Amino acid sequence: MPIGDWRVACSNLAAIWSAENRYRIWFEIEAHAADALADAFPKIFGEDYAVHLAAEAQVAWAKYAIDPHESAGHSEEEAAAESREHFKEAGKLFERLATLRFATRDYPEDVWTSAKNYLLGGDYANAARQFRKYLEI
Repeated sequence: MPIGDWRVACSNLAAIWSAENRYRIWFEIEAHAADALADAFPKIFGEDYAVHLAAEAQVAWAKYAIDPHESAGHSEEEAAAESREHFKEAGKLFERLATLRFATRDYPEDVWTSAKNYLLGGDYANAARQFRKYLEI
């Protein structure tokens, strides 16, 4: 299968899992397996695609952490703190993605998404910095 077909297949699979709220499958993978996938993706698909998938996974993980049906073993405060950490990480990844895609039409959206995730993560200084950057575009 050509590499372009693999990229389309992975994108479609990620979209289906996200749309059907099945992202929890991703979080049941052992940590070392997830690290191996994260290391392999840039080599297979390119760094920007790998960073985009990692950022979307962090957003999904943040939403998963605050889902009352999924956080049964954690207090509300613990779930909120975990969610904020994942949103902050998503903000960092979307910022990295914006840097990688500076010369593309996706750049403004990546900057905005970075700011939004920083804000959801409670990192107000970085959110403000990214919002200012967006206004300068």
